[in-house]
Amino acid sequence: MARYRKVHVKMWGDEKFTALTPPAPNAQTLWIYLMTGPHTNALPGLFSAGEAALAEALGWPLKGFREAFREVFGKGMARADWKARLVFLPRAMVYNPPESPNVVKAWRSAFDELPECSLKREAFQTFKAFLEGLPKAFGEAFGEALPKALPNQEQEQEQEQEQEKTLSRSAERAGEFEAFWQAYPGHRRKEKAEARKAWGQVVAGNGFLARVLEALARQKQDSDWTRDEGRYVPYPAKWLRRKRWEDDVPVEEPYGFER
Repeated sequence: MARYRKVHVKMWGDEKFTALTPPAPNAQTLWIYLMTGPHTNALPGLFSAGEAALAEALGWPLKGFREAFREVFGKGMARADWKARLVFLPRAMVYNPPESPNVVKAWRSAFDELPECSLKREAFQTFKAFLEGLPKAFGEAFGEALPKALPNQEQEQEQEQEQEKTLSRSAERAGEFEAFWQAYPGHRRKEKAEARKAWGQVVAGNGFLARVLEALARQKQDSDWTRDEGRYVPYPAKWLRRKRWEDDVPVEEPYGFER
């Protein structure tokens, strides 16, 4: 039969306890504090706290706290996402298992209040696996308390794939724009930012770059673009916005100094 004792979090604020000689930074004291301190909640070993706040509560310099935590972390006894301010003790549930399925059901609000991050998802899976090893009622209580606590894994993967496709397409479009820019008559390559913006507004479908480059090659030979040293060639942004790649024959309208 397992033997354990309950430790009330008020111990850490007890006047006589705090008057005792404080320990120097060390991994054992840190582990006990992480397990039983006032930052804990209904969830065994999963809580929100920053390293500076924990160090201050123990009266330790931040450097000393980090050294002690590094030792605990190295033993696999604690993990932390300091940016999200979330700490997880993977084996805390072994030392503090839920007393009944009703205790598990009460985890919902505490779990919802914790910051979202990969460490929280890891803790969720750890809790689930541990409770599946207990009587069936515990697993059922967990499923009832946290049925939608985390996004569906397949949905997350689909979102990640969609983001990758978007990034890939953005890079592709950027490369296509540079090809257009380099193909445009050099003396009229002006206002590149405006041209890039116009490119993003009009680009559509596969083969667009080829159409544009073909139209440019044709129009470069036209008299409207070659006379007077090419002064009537429109700026790239204007050429794109007016969809001049669709022109079979260059329009006679002079572009002059309009931009």
